Amino acid sequence: MPVKKTAKPKPLDWLAEQACAVLAESCGKDYADAKRHRLAGEPRFKVLVWLNELDSKNLIALATRLNIPAADLDITRRTVRSL
Repeated sequence: MPVKKTAKPKPLDWLAEQACAVLAESCGKDYADAKRHRLAGEPRFKVLVWLNELDSKNLIALATRLNIPAADLDITRRTVRSL
């Protein structure tokens, strides 16, 4: 009987994991896990595009988690939007 290969789970980008950790606290584990599944294996640019979906409360929480000013994260989001 042939051995079945199982697919390895796709890795989650570090920034996506940080954002999902924030979502787990604000929206619940199930919601955050769904976002983890959606973003698994996606490149950083797609994660940056996805950050535009965060509301201001979660954006501020993510900036705090990353230890950066929320304004810097907002500049990054606006730059990605213009590309």
